[in-house]
Amino acid sequence: MSKALLLGIVAVMTLLAGNNLMATTYYSGAATGDPTLTTSWWTGTGGTGSHPTDFVSGDTFIIQSGHNYTIPFNTSWTVNATGAGTAASVQVNSGGTLTFTLSSGSTCKLILGGNFKQSGTVIGTTTSTTGVIEFTSSGTWTGSGDISNVKANIQVDSGVTLDASGMSAGFKLKSSNTVGITVNGTLVMGTLTISGNGNVSASFTLGSSGTLITATTSASGLPGIFTSFSAGKITLPTTANYTFNGIAAQVTGTTANNATMPATVNNLTNNNSAGLTLSQATTVNGTLALVAGKVTGNVTLGSSATISGGSSASWLNGQLTVPFTAPSGISYTFPVGTGYTIRQLPWPTSRMQAGAL
Repeated sequence: MSKALLLGIVAVMTLLAGNNLMATTYYSGAATGDPTLTTSWWTGTGGTGSHPTDFVSGDTFIIQSGHNYTIPFNTSWTVNATGAGTAASVQVNSGGTLTFTLSSGSTCKLILGGNFKQSGTVIGTTTSTTGVIEFTSSGTWTGSGDISNVKANIQVDSGVTLDASGMSAGFKLKSSNTVGITVNGTLVMGTLTISGNGNVSASFTLGSSGTLITATTSASGLPGIFTSFSAGKITLPTTANYTFNGIAAQVTGTTANNATMPATVNNLTNNNSAGLTLSQATTVNGTLALVAGKVTGNVTLGSSATISGGSSASWLNGQLTVPFTAPSGISYTFPVGTGYTIRQLPWPTSRMQAGAL
């Protein structure tokens, strides 16, 4: 074998290793166990084979039917994506159980860099404190989103996207105690809902720079994805980002179900070829992204706002108000369809408006 060919083989093997294409699936090996120990996991379904060397290799860990794996008191089970970005996965099979040991003053966490599949049960040992399921890198939540048996908070870290659109019926929080969902990154909900389960303390908080993506066709728009929350427990800030990506016509909504779609947002994205109707005049301070379909309604751009996209298939069907820094010598392309009127508001208002005909 030539030296050049040998070097080529070594390079390919290194590339494959770096991208972790050989990630392994491990199974719970006994009826009870501690998931934070590598010796609790086996490559064989019957407690045979080999153990993992760590929890940071982008592997998959499956709790089998009839097995209850318990995260100990004041302990975090950290299952991370690889350095190359390969997502890890934790899966609770139907008939299997993942238990959080909850006790006053303790911290019990599942810190996951990847995917969570819940076909079985997630429970807590007590209600005196709160467990945490924290997503530290992008992944999916599939199967059931019912965590009403455990006092646990869900956290999506900044820069992380959690795609929950593949869940069977949306999120359902515990019916008592202080629990909630905090999204500092991006949450993709599809057409699904988030239920506070009648809990007066349950909360949903979209972070100041977070992003909420919905395909809901609710007549209430984005507020329609929330059910059974008390007043004041849903935070949708004006500095956050909102994306509508349904396949049937959508509306943004105003106030419903104790949730309010803000009239001022950072980024507003329409990626729905069937169209999006603004339920109220909306101010965009970041980017108005016209990806697909028309947006019907009136938009005002903030002083630093921009528009992306816009075409014969994606435009604003309404009034667009644009700020300017000087009263003359200005050109601007308005993405408002094939016919429009333009008027300049009296200086020093320094704004121009265009409306589709």
